[in-house]
Order: sequence, then structure tokens, then C-alpha cells
Amino acid sequence: MKSPEIDLDFAPVANRMHDEAEAERFGGVALVVKGERVLLEQAVGHALRWAKLPIHRDTRFALASTGKLFTVVAIGQPAALAPTGDRSSTRGVGALSTV
Repeated sequence: MKSPEIDLDFAPVANRMHDEAEAERFGGVALVVKGERVLLEQAVGHALRWAKLPIHRDTRFALASTGKLFTVVAIGQPAALAPTGDRSSTRGVGALSTV
């Protein structure tokens, strides 16, 4: 898995993914691309561990609710995200935007 164009060896990443999946601590897909060249593409583990449903490179995951957690944290903790150091919670989420 050594890329001839780039001096990067993705074998350690691929091996770690495989080892963690075998230990049932990880399941997922990795894709590293540079331009048109695929440097690493690997799917390991199970999408549903209880059913032993393997993950393939085209496995679709239901991630819609994952974004909700980040939204809740961002809205619930505006003082922690304030870029100016102002810890006032009365500024609102719109004040955090730099656009």
C-alpha cells in the first residue's frame, strides 16, 4: 500500500484498522485519494455487530442523528465557543458566526 507518487505508507493504517476490527473495537471505511489516484481504500468490521453484517466500501450508514449531537452541544455551549473570550451566554449563536 505504498504510494509511488508520495512517500507515504498506508500499510500501518490498514493493519491497525484490520486488527481493531478483529478485536471488535472498530468498524468503518477509510478512503485516501490524491487527485485521481486512490492511495488507500479499505472497509473492515461489521455494520451491525450483533448480526455480523460486514461493512463494504459502499455500505451506507444512518448518520443523520449524529449531526444533532453536535448541534445540541454548539447551541448549549455558546460561551465555550466564543472566539473573543467573552463568556456571556446572552450573545446568542449568531454572534459566534464570523461570516
